[in-house]
Amino acid sequence: MPNASEHKSVQPQDGSLWLNHADGAQDDPWIFRSTDATSHHAAFIGNGLVGCRIGEDGDALQTSEGSGSLMAGFWGACRRKPERPEGQVELPRWAGFSLRIGDQRELLRLNNREQVLDIQQAEVTTTGCIGSVHVHRSPWLARGDKHLAVFTATLTNTGTDDRPIKIEYREEFDASDPHSFELQSPTLIDNGFVVTGTEQRLGCELALASRCVWEIDDITRVKSPEPKQLPAGVQRSQSVWIKAGETLSLTRYVALARSGHATDLKAFVQQEVDRAVRDPQALRERHRHEWSKLWQHWIEVDHPRLQRVLNAGLYYVYASVREDEAWSHGPAGLTNDAWDGTVFWDTELWTFPPLAKLQPDLAKACARYRFNTLDGARDNAIAHGEQGARYAWQSAATGRECCVRPIFTEERLIVSCVARGQWLAAVASGDTAYRTGPAWEVIRSCADYWVLRVEVDADGSAYIRHVCGPDEDAGLVDDNAMTNVSAAWTLRLAHRL
Repeated sequence: MPNASEHKSVQPQDGSLWLNHADGAQDDPWIFRSTDATSHHAAFIGNGLVGCRIGEDGDALQTSEGSGSLMAGFWGACRRKPERPEGQVELPRWAGFSLRIGDQRELLRLNNREQVLDIQQAEVTTTGCIGSVHVHRSPWLARGDKHLAVFTATLTNTGTDDRPIKIEYREEFDASDPHSFELQSPTLIDNGFVVTGTEQRLGCELALASRCVWEIDDITRVKSPEPKQLPAGVQRSQSVWIKAGETLSLTRYVALARSGHATDLKAFVQQEVDRAVRDPQALRERHRHEWSKLWQHWIEVDHPRLQRVLNAGLYYVYASVREDEAWSHGPAGLTNDAWDGTVFWDTELWTFPPLAKLQPDLAKACARYRFNTLDGARDNAIAHGEQGARYAWQSAATGRECCVRPIFTEERLIVSCVARGQWLAAVASGDTAYRTGPAWEVIRSCADYWVLRVEVDADGSAYIRHVCGPDEDAGLVDDNAMTNVSAAWTLRLAHRL
């Protein structure tokens, strides 16, 4: 989300011009700012469990295609490729906190808008005005309390008219998309609701509790109509009238959990949202404390805009994983469901080296995903008449192959990438029990796979035939260099261990 002024001075598609432009020396490497709606890109926030994209006016980016929000470990039917057996599912629309001001027919569209993404604290602030009403919005996903999200809005009537201005705010949970989500009847609670449902393909359960809190002196100026039942969800709104010079503070607290988080998900999310309402200040302090701990380790360079790029890269990774969730991440993390969120070699080959060095506990959490899906990798090998662990080119909930293009499933270098990731995570974390337990089990199984795949001629020459290398356009080849080198490395590592 670059500064609007940068779009006027350089061509945004030319990365080298932007990177080396003289204006870069003035940039704050932790702040990304947008004032030009025509060049706006959605701001991303995440706490490692949940990711959410925020639109130009400070509300969750909910489009006709989906919610723009993902949860680690929430797997099911794929929207992009229905033929894929499993993948990451966008959450139902849950994060909206929509505003209408005065006689507005449409939802909030701010004038003099400015949006700031602070990647040090994983918070977005959006400011602007509608007529005489000044608006300040700030959504964030709690890093210290992974099940909680907070959406705040502060509205001030700066006018002098004696007539109060009507403010309507709306919260909802809409599971009409994805269509494979079966919703149970919502339960109303004090100033909110609780909903539960199940993703139909893989049976993953989801629960959400939502509560709104408002602060204004005169309660007689608040109107709360009955919640509206949607075809696949619930919608709740309230109207408040604010006088000239008066400020209205609105906060929506949301708790989310899925299968594996609690035995009674409905009761759990209600307890979590009640806890957030009781002590919001402590919630925010824990959030900022956890992000400050993460930023104790980062990469520093003397090039201002390269520093911004490095900070942003680490932010997107940090926001997509956490140490207490043993799930890996797809090429886009929790920012969107590209490739249906399936896990490739990207994690082990590209994000593991800096992650293992800077945040070994996060790397080990991702590595545990490969151990937890080892049975699926072994099933893949059996299905191909092989031994050991045939890790999927695209992996999701079970570890079984999710790639729908046969040639790409032969990118067998993924097996060695997985072994390398286990070794990096084990060495960086210094966890001897992990190195001699789960990591060794995965590495040994990867080596077992190569023992049978390597063909040895009578003269002792060894070959690996019929694989797809990193150059996918080349198709199936014999003795791809990277595949051979990585297989040899894996076998040597297993022998040494």
